[in-house]
Amino acid sequence: MQSPLGYWQAKCWDPAVNSDKFETFCASLSKPFGRFSAQSFDLPFEHPERLVTLDGGFAVDIAIVNYGKWVKEVGINAEVYM
Repeated sequence: MQSPLGYWQAKCWDPAVNSDKFETFCASLSKPFGRFSAQSFDLPFEHPERLVTLDGGFAVDIAIVNYGKWVKEVGINAEVYM
């Protein structure tokens, strides 16, 4: 969970050793999937049209679902993000 902060910090150092991992992380949060298009991300956070309803009626914003996907990917492919 701290990786995105490290990615941001890496941008503040020498451009010669800069990384694009922060941009990759940010792009993953707004990646369309299922019924959600790129335009869905133009709506405010937690807008009813951005919500994904989970079991038990609990609803989360699509960015939270994408964050979960990113965490899962990083956990599986940790060497890609280190």
